[in-house]
Amino acid sequence: MSDLCPTLASLIEIGFERRKPRVGMETVGFKFNVLDLVASHGINRNFRTVVLLGGILQTKRTLGLVDSEIPPDLGTAREAAAWISYALKSHRSDLEPLPAWFVEGELHWGLIPFVRHMREYEARPRCYVDREYARTLRRKLRAALSDISKDTEMSFSFDGRVLSITLSGTVYEVIASGTNWTSAYSVMVGHGTALPTRFTSSAVEVSVFEGVLTFGNIRLKPCKATT
Repeated sequence: MSDLCPTLASLIEIGFERRKPRVGMETVGFKFNVLDLVASHGINRNFRTVVLLGGILQTKRTLGLVDSEIPPDLGTAREAAAWISYALKSHRSDLEPLPAWFVEGELHWGLIPFVRHMREYEARPRCYVDREYARTLRRKLRAALSDISKDTEMSFSFDGRVLSITLSGTVYEVIASGTNWTSAYSVMVGHGTALPTRFTSSAVEVSVFEGVLTFGNIRLKPCKATT
C-alpha cells in the first residue's frame, strides 16, 4: 500500500476496501447498509491536497449527500476512525448498526485538532458576574489603577462563589457563578490599562484562555497561572 496516502492506508486498516481509482485519484470505500462511503485522495476547491469523502445516503425517510473532507496524513487507524465518525456524526442514527471502528472513533474525537481546541475552550476557567456588580467592581478597579505609578500584578481567582481580584495589596470580591478555578491567574496592569467601557449583557464573563484574561469585552495579556 506504499502508493496510498497515510489516511487511505489507515482506512484500509479499519475495514475500508480498495476501489478502482476515480479520475486518477486513489480510492477506498466502506459499505454501510444505507451508504457506500468513498474516500479519494485528491485536491479540494482551494487546491489543497485532502481526502475527499462522498456518497449518497438513502433510507426510507431521507435521501442525502455526503460531501466532506479529511486530512491526507492521518497515520493511525484511531485517527482515521475519529475523523470519519466525526464527519458522519449528523447521519449517525441512519447508519446504525454501527461498525466497531465507528464507535471507537467517537471516543477519540479529541485527536481532531479543532474538536480538541473547542473542548479546551469550553473547559476554560470562567465565571459570570451580575452586570450591576460588575459595574461596581469596574469603578473600584479604575480608581485603584489611577493610583498606580508603575506596572503592577493583578491576580484573579474564583472559588465557585466569589471572584477575588487582588491589586496593590487590596482584595476586591464580588459574587459570581460558575465552576471553581483550579488556579489563580495574574496579569500586569498599569495606569493606562483599559477596563470595559460598558456591559451589554446581564451576566459579565471573566475567563482565561490561551494566555489571555477576558473581562467583559476587554482582553488582558499576557496572563499566567500563579498557583
